[in-house]
Amino acid sequence: CGWVFVLADSLGAPRDRAMEAASFVELYYTMCSFTDDVQDGDVPAYMPGVDRAMQINVMMQLLCVTVVRGCHMARSAGDAVALKEIENAFMIGAGMLRGQRYEITREGWSMHQYKLVAELSAGRQFELYLRVAAVAAGVDPELLVPVGVPLGVLVQLKHDLAASDDRLAGLPRDEIKRLYREALADLKEASESVPRAARGIV
Repeated sequence: CGWVFVLADSLGAPRDRAMEAASFVELYYTMCSFTDDVQDGDVPAYMPGVDRAMQINVMMQLLCVTVVRGCHMARSAGDAVALKEIENAFMIGAGMLRGQRYEITREGWSMHQYKLVAELSAGRQFELYLRVAAVAAGVDPELLVPVGVPLGVLVQLKHDLAASDDRLAGLPRDEIKRLYREALADLKEASESVPRAARGIV
């Protein structure tokens, strides 16, 4: 996640702190993606012959390494804000798993449910990455938070449209277009509050 390094650097983070932030985000993203694949049953496509128990073992190892990396980052930052944000990282992970459950079960699947899943998974994930970049730079994370959810929803929707993802199958095209327009408008509005040095990157 090089953009996290660039964002932290633009906000004034020392290069080593920006690299720590980027490495934590890369581990976190890998952990979330692998967990998603375990839940979806996609792991055999790239790890043939690895049984379910070993997949879960790998998933837990990724979680442990990510926690350790996050704690190291918070300790090196040496302040209460950094520690709080690492705690927040794993609360966000719980929310993302909730979104994944909705996606797998498709309980009452609708445009509203699709948006909720996008907010819980992609939106909260982007919010976390923005928070981590802010922590590395010693900037108040709340300055970047409003951008996270609309950015994540927009990225998720663009990806699903480009891939003709079946999550959009059967959903009204006019509602899909409306969600896209709303996410883009929300992103533009939220970007106005982002520090000028980071605005172009966002």
